[in-house]
Amino acid sequence: MSAKGQNLGGRDIPMNAAADLSARQYCWVKLGGTGLQDIDLCGASDDPIGVLQDKPSDTKPEARVRISGTTVVHAGAAITRGKYLVVGDAYGRVTMAVGETYYGAQQQIVGLALEAAAAADDEIVMLIRFL
Repeated sequence: MSAKGQNLGGRDIPMNAAADLSARQYCWVKLGGTGLQDIDLCGASDDPIGVLQDKPSDTKPEARVRISGTTVVHAGAAITRGKYLVVGDAYGRVTMAVGETYYGAQQQIVGLALEAAAAADDEIVMLIRFL
């Protein structure tokens, strides 16, 4: 079944986009800006907080961020089902964790791939699981 067809469940929190993120739905975000609830796109070396669930813009900055459960995400490369995932690039897309990849060493593991991705920009379902 495709990622879009899944009945996803999880916990979302309300946030505000510090920039136009309308082209980055289902990508990982981090705290950004100066406000308590400001978010920005997460890069590979940043501390992720969750996955953007909608398309906030400059004129409508309200955003929902999924912090637990399952979610659709964009792959940054081919991904094998069942592998641990990290935020792998500057666009908030996920890639497979490689070697000793964990918080404090290289990148934080953010979850588990519930579907495979054939190539970058495929949408897959993942389980959010910070390790």
